[in-house]
Amino acid sequence: MSDQRIPQMALGLSFAESASFENFIAGENKSLIKLLEQRASDVWISGISGSGKTHLLMAALRHAHRNSSSVAWADCAVGIGETTEATTDLRRAALTAIDNLDEISAGEQQLSLMRVLDHRRQHGMITFVGSTPELPASVIPDLATRLGMLPRYKLRPLDDDGLKTWLSGRAQELGLQLPPETSEWMLTRLSRNPVHLSARLRELDAASLQQQRKLTIPFVRKIVEGR
Repeated sequence: MSDQRIPQMALGLSFAESASFENFIAGENKSLIKLLEQRASDVWISGISGSGKTHLLMAALRHAHRNSSSVAWADCAVGIGETTEATTDLRRAALTAIDNLDEISAGEQQLSLMRVLDHRRQHGMITFVGSTPELPASVIPDLATRLGMLPRYKLRPLDDDGLKTWLSGRAQELGLQLPPETSEWMLTRLSRNPVHLSARLRELDAASLQQQRKLTIPFVRKIVEGR
């Protein structure tokens, strides 16, 4: 096993390198970040899509790796491997993060995850996992029992100030100038889910570039309402 890589990286490298505790808008989740930094116990992070689970898991791996710990990563939406060889890193790394538990396939994938969790628990190794609040009914009872042993932390949604800060930062990453009044309008008229807001910002980025327009409220309303 190599200590210099995160195996099974399913996300874009640019995102993986940018995810950190410092650029996560914590809101009411500061105690969770402290838990992840300390790595004193396993943690199961649950939250709605776009709440920041993947960001925090990746940030935890980066933080651990900077402190010379071996790390491993798996995304259940992609697969965690069906053989012992494929899950060696997940078993042996000082810190393993497993994302999208709610998308794990039935059958051998669940058995593989069970074996990984059993090995790590027996050897006192730290495991972080992430999922939406509800796991699918297809999760076998034995795996559900293993997961139930993990301390579970529900991500709390950002308040208005936190969302404004996040939206402003995301706009800056895209090179957009987002006036405060436009940001306010978006948060009162559009879905407050960060995934949806990110999609809207990318849409506005393309439209403003094409039409050479600033992100005024009338222009943004025209684009998002399809007028």
